[in-house]
Amino acid sequence: MRVERNLVAVLILLITLAACGGEGSALFKPPVRLEKAKISNSVVSPSNERVMATYCPKGPARSRKCHLAAWDLDGGNVKLYRKPAHHSWLEAMFSPDGTEVVFELNDTGRYSTKLAIMDLVTEKWRIVEGSDTYKIWPSFHPNGKKLIYAAVAHTPDNTESRSRSNLYGVDIHSLNLATGRTKALTDYRFKSASRPHYTGRGDEFVFEGKLPMNIFFNPNKPKYFTSDQIGRYTRKFGKNHILIINEIDKDWIPEFVIDDRKSMVSRGYSIGPIPGNKGNILYFESNVGIIGKLINSQRSSGIWKREKK
Repeated sequence: MRVERNLVAVLILLITLAACGGEGSALFKPPVRLEKAKISNSVVSPSNERVMATYCPKGPARSRKCHLAAWDLDGGNVKLYRKPAHHSWLEAMFSPDGTEVVFELNDTGRYSTKLAIMDLVTEKWRIVEGSDTYKIWPSFHPNGKKLIYAAVAHTPDNTESRSRSNLYGVDIHSLNLATGRTKALTDYRFKSASRPHYTGRGDEFVFEGKLPMNIFFNPNKPKYFTSDQIGRYTRKFGKNHILIINEIDKDWIPEFVIDDRKSMVSRGYSIGPIPGNKGNILYFESNVGIIGKLINSQRSSGIWKREKK
């Protein structure tokens, strides 16, 4: 049950941080040394003893150099991990045994990131994927032998716009840590997506993927689409964006379809899926009921637990 409690804690952290604009959390005592910084992307260690987060000193977003910080749940024993001055370290996730973290490393200032792994005891780190692409949200396979992450095809660096809203064309990839080989697990060019997670059932993984442009849109003009295309997408999947895919056969399996008729809200959503109990339980955030068991609520959203049938 420790893993399940850990997943619930992670989800509550994510929702609390989102509600507070990423500036802290009511779930743990803010470390005094980090109070004036932006703290985001908090995760709890497998032992439920430590919090790891991205720590960014205040200032213009493009000029900030972010760090990785960790502390105990009571706010004590703060650790700020050393890094080269020109690096930004972001979005850490613990290994299954809690001895390492994988994170994004940006040493260019552009929309180009590397994936790195750090030993939390020795603090030695190594780059495991260093290609000039924009890679985000890495996490470990339960066996610790490979990573899963998202890659963004279109960024302000390779499009005419310099706006961050021009980030699109997201697909999921894996990295074999023994061979260093990467593998594209999807080819949908999603308009947006969430952090992917292996479920614990072989190579099956879950994530939130919105608007698969390679399927429903003109790939040459991904921002333009017809009403018929949108209609087909809506009729087939409703407002469901949580997807479960097997790495071997790449089946696109909607986990569930939200029935808005059972909700008082006009636009239901479900986001941020995290698997538990070897893929038999799915935790996620939603504003719509009758799709699982509500385990925590805050304002207009809540954390839901849905058992796989």
